[in-house]
Amino acid sequence: MAKVDITTLSNALVEERVLRQALTDGIDGDIISGGRLEAGVAQTPWAESVTQNYVLGSKLRMNDGRIFRYCKAGASALVKGFMCQGPAVVTNYTEEVQTGHGIAISLSAGNILITTGATPDANLFAQGWLVVNKGTNISQVRKVLSSGSHATIIAVTFTPALETAILVTDECSLIQSPYMDTIVMPVTTPTNVPVGVPVIAVTAAYYYWSQTGGPAAVVVDTGETIVIGQPVGLPGTSAVAGACGVNVTITTRWGAVMFVAAAAEPALINLQLDT
Repeated sequence: MAKVDITTLSNALVEERVLRQALTDGIDGDIISGGRLEAGVAQTPWAESVTQNYVLGSKLRMNDGRIFRYCKAGASALVKGFMCQGPAVVTNYTEEVQTGHGIAISLSAGNILITTGATPDANLFAQGWLVVNKGTNISQVRKVLSSGSHATIIAVTFTPALETAILVTDECSLIQSPYMDTIVMPVTTPTNVPVGVPVIAVTAAYYYWSQTGGPAAVVVDTGETIVIGQPVGLPGTSAVAGACGVNVTITTRWGAVMFVAAAAEPALINLQLDT
């Protein structure tokens, strides 16, 4: 009997599963990271859902080159064609000395102290990040799998397990996934990273696919004149939240112009937030 390379077999099985799921979902493409939850149902980029069907941040690559990420809208509805971003960082959850709440080496769960004054919902930080930003174990970063709700002490599970303990003298921060509680990018000064453009109107607190790569309709900001083939992004002085304009810095670039449109109308932009 011929020998079978286990790695090759495993990769083939994964590819088959992903393709089978994509076809089942009626999506002409591949979900190449993340994936559908066990209790989730099929949801295309042209549908929203009150319940979560995929892992936040799941990446969908369509066969036509467009790329999407699975997101949840924040407390306000989202309009198609306008750039969105992750939620603004809440200082109550950041840079807190872990007095009395260290986590031992090799553990993948524990309690994180936060500043009194904000009580996060359960799993607000799921698919987000636990960061040690000061102290002996500075620069440890762990993906949060689940988080509790409490005014001062948040129970979290994370991966991978700690290679060194978090000490009671270390400072820690809990950062939400940029795909959780997304909002329209505010004018002039972003408060988080861009996460893409909805291709449908999205109800507040609903789950949706946000386009991050490939040809997308993005509304041009008032007073902006874009040029075909040139980069666009957050304008130097924006007037309409989430609208695109002439790119002024590399850090605010969203993509390049494929089709020019007048101000307040959607242009076709080759989004380059994801590859």
